[in-house]
Amino acid sequence: MKSIPKILIWLLAILFLIQVLQFIFPVINVKPLKGVVFEEEKPAVTWNNWANGNLQSYINNYVDFNFGFRPDFIRLYNQIQYSAFDAIHNDGIIIGKNEYLFGTDYLKEYYGEDYLGADSIQAQINKLQYIREYLKQYNTELLVVLAPGKPYFYPEYLPDQSRKSADKTNYYEFKDQLNQAQIPVFDVNKWFIDIKDTIKAPLFTQTGIHWSVYGARWVADSLIKKSSAILNKPMNQIHINNYDFSFDFQYSDNDLADLLNLFGNISDYPAAYPNFTRDDSIPKNERPNLIVISDSFFWLLFDGVLGNAYGSIDYYYYYSSIFSENYNEGTTVGNICVPCELRKTDLLIIMATTPSLKNFGYSFIDDFYLEIRPDYKQALDSLTSTYITVIKSDENWLNMVKQKAIKNNLGVDSMIFIDARYMAKLKLEEQLKSKDIQ
Repeated sequence: MKSIPKILIWLLAILFLIQVLQFIFPVINVKPLKGVVFEEEKPAVTWNNWANGNLQSYINNYVDFNFGFRPDFIRLYNQIQYSAFDAIHNDGIIIGKNEYLFGTDYLKEYYGEDYLGADSIQAQINKLQYIREYLKQYNTELLVVLAPGKPYFYPEYLPDQSRKSADKTNYYEFKDQLNQAQIPVFDVNKWFIDIKDTIKAPLFTQTGIHWSVYGARWVADSLIKKSSAILNKPMNQIHINNYDFSFDFQYSDNDLADLLNLFGNISDYPAAYPNFTRDDSIPKNERPNLIVISDSFFWLLFDGVLGNAYGSIDYYYYYSSIFSENYNEGTTVGNICVPCELRKTDLLIIMATTPSLKNFGYSFIDDFYLEIRPDYKQALDSLTSTYITVIKSDENWLNMVKQKAIKNNLGVDSMIFIDARYMAKLKLEEQLKSKDIQ
């Protein structure tokens, strides 16, 4: 019996030695943690750091975030907390009934906690209607896609069964006002609820926050059909043939569970992965071009499933980064002439899931509205001319713009205009901040 403590001490010593060796010589590949992970850089050993006493704290922080097998120790801690106490350490995730996972922001929207109010939403719809009429002059159509929220689809699995959806939510208000304005809408949230009891596989997985791959494939099929109807032209279709069930989750089907950073799979139900074929009878140069302004829900439609239906697809992710074969990697909406692109495209889709509705359009609506409303456009053009002159007269600024032009494969004059336009918008927005833009 006396030898047991010695054995435990030796085991702990060996484990500590292995951990130290892994820290110094990381020969064993450790699966990294999922989600936003803070990384502490290795501190520089300098005389200043030594003299001011900061070096030790820098080293301590570095070791705390980089000790051997740290990700696995965190997973072990998370697993014990989850398995023993149903506790998780992620403020953005809520555990519902039967281990269904929900995003906190989705619940806030569902309960009306981020409701903007009818007047604020009406102002955005009025601007969007103005934008739609403007784009029609250039034969560019508009479609709004209301992506689904998991609480609306699975209210039976919400943690608080006594609490129902609020009567006033951003989703309900946007849906009603878009319909009243007769702006084309594909309400996937309602559609999913309507077909929930007849569909053969889950449209949301137990542990995912986005629509499932299976659900996204059906959305793609319907989106092509709706695009064809709006544009009044035939399009290459997709055909979903069959599907396979698997616990080997793909894409975002397990994204909430991944963020919990546990060891094992916690889902009780497999996901469905459809097999599909794509028509290609209509050549690329006869297919409509598409621009999409969306949150992360469009990713599952941007993986090639729509490729044969549209001539090109430009994905303005949160109206910031642009993903497209037409642009270099790293291009943003600030690097291009957005109005020029919209006047050339056939269809503009604005997509938002329920919690994204509080920032509907991701600043595009306000930004583009300033571009096209005549009384504001005149002021914008004047400010743009002023900034063009300033840029050309400032050698440092001009050199920076030239570098951006090379990076974005644009002419210098085009890049000067884009930068000047951006500065002009900031200035005009500042001037109008105290006014109500209607």
